[in-house]
Amino acid sequence: MTETRKVPKPLVIESWYTNPVDLALSFLAENGWNLLVLGALCHFFYEHVGPYLRRWRRARAHTDYEYHKDPAEVQTSKEGLEQQRLLKEASLRDRQLKRERAERRRQQKLQKYLAEEELGLESEDEGCLPASVNGELKRSVSFRGESSD
Repeated sequence: MTETRKVPKPLVIESWYTNPVDLALSFLAENGWNLLVLGALCHFFYEHVGPYLRRWRRARAHTDYEYHKDPAEVQTSKEGLEQQRLLKEASLRDRQLKRERAERRRQQKLQKYLAEEELGLESEDEGCLPASVNGELKRSVSFRGESSD
């Protein structure tokens, strides 16, 4: 009997480096949309995030330079920041005091109105009081001038 042996084919290594132009075109054909999206993301990053990043780097380099080169300059900038903080706190205190004064005046007007109402007197500045006083609704007037009950 004759034995047939299969002879293996010789291993052929195909070179992928056949033509650089063909290689580039095939890469673009296979990955075109991926490259387009990557380019759009890079453009977005460069246009929108880049200025903030550059500004941050400049500020960081400036503060690093000041810190290492001139400690007196760093101290004056810290003092300036402290003064700004104190001014801000003072303005906040002033606004709070103004609010408290306005609230006290409103309470005084309300007490005056309630005292006059108990005595049956009419007040001149009735229009600046709220629509309800101690839960009781004041009579409202319709837009035609008729009073509604």
